[in-house]
Amino acid sequence: MKPISLTIEAFGPYRDSVTLDFNELQNHSMFLISGPTGAGKTSILDAMVYALYGEPSGEVRKTDAIRSDFAEPQHMTRVDFSFAIGDAQYRVERLPKQLVAKKRGTGMREQNASATVYEMKDGEWTVIATSAAAIRDTIQRIIGFRKDQFLQVVLLPQGEFRKLLVSSTSEREELLHTLFRTELYRRLQDALKSAYDEAKSGIEENVTKQNALLQSIPHDEEIPVLTIEHVRELLKDREPHRNTLVVERDKAVAVVDQFNTLRNEWALYNQVQQSLIEATNKLDLVKEREKERSSLNEKVQFLTGLTPSYELYKQLGDKQTVLKTLKTALSDAKKSVEVATQHESKCTEDYEVLASHAETIQAKRTALAQLQQQAEQFNELVVLNKELSTLNSQLETQDREKSEAKLQAQYKLVADLEAELVEVRKQFQLIVKH
Repeated sequence: MKPISLTIEAFGPYRDSVTLDFNELQNHSMFLISGPTGAGKTSILDAMVYALYGEPSGEVRKTDAIRSDFAEPQHMTRVDFSFAIGDAQYRVERLPKQLVAKKRGTGMREQNASATVYEMKDGEWTVIATSAAAIRDTIQRIIGFRKDQFLQVVLLPQGEFRKLLVSSTSEREELLHTLFRTELYRRLQDALKSAYDEAKSGIEENVTKQNALLQSIPHDEEIPVLTIEHVRELLKDREPHRNTLVVERDKAVAVVDQFNTLRNEWALYNQVQQSLIEATNKLDLVKEREKERSSLNEKVQFLTGLTPSYELYKQLGDKQTVLKTLKTALSDAKKSVEVATQHESKCTEDYEVLASHAETIQAKRTALAQLQQQAEQFNELVVLNKELSTLNSQLETQDREKSEAKLQAQYKLVADLEAELVEVRKQFQLIVKH
């Protein structure tokens, strides 16, 4: 793993944002982090381990104590670590659970922990994991170690090594157990010792039972009973054979140990062989899907190239919608024009009819003027008719008083007025017919 850059903010002794660019080291494979006590040297390593595994490197520093005591309430604790594994580049951004100032109002609020893992693809950072389980599996797959393995193989916490140099023998042994995680081997040793003690206790119990059993067997006083002492004397006589058997046993044990070693190596070989087969199968699968990946890349490039055309297509869709609206408006306008044209035709016909009747209208206007004159005469006729009625009344009243001659003169006058009235009526009716 090759570090590229590290950004820490409100982390440990670092109150503000600090960025370390490891590219400035160029090709130097060894460098020194130096500074006075409390300057934050170990915090740099803590930040790297925290970014990868969500926990600091040492046993003393805990996750809930990594926020800087000097940080402003509105500044959030954050670690951003980018590194390279071979040609691949990765980046991890992690924020712990912390109390920060509220964005609105006063007081503090609790900000939950969050993390994101990125991978550099085509010159851009692409998110590959966000959940806790996915990040743990992704980091273990990329780095190849769990946190405890990483601290054993890659990073030895500085504070623990300093304790190792100045501690006593017993403390040093305990520290070595802590540093190199030998708890598993200690448990194995305790289990073996327990099994040995249990076996020894069982053997001693069996020997005691055998002695008791031999003592309880009835026998003749002249015939001695075979005891443990007799067995030991017999074994003593067979001591030379015993040494030979011990040598043979040791050889057999050595053969068994060699067999166990070979069996373990064979199991390891089978495991490696199986891993190799799986890796080969995965490689073959990757090679088989290389064409598919290339095809997908070509499709992506093709679709990316179609982006301007898609924008034009969307604009075309908008224009077609506007065009459809305009066509509807044009159709309505055409209908309105047709209605107006029909109305205009009808008006023109009416105008032509009116024009053709202009002379008739003019004649009627002249006749109307005459009628108006006749109406005035008719009004005079009405007056005369009223006068005639009055005269008739007078005649009826004065019929007895007037003389016959005068009466005849009045009768004649009435007859003349009636004749004149009849003539005026005939003229009026003639005018009305025309």
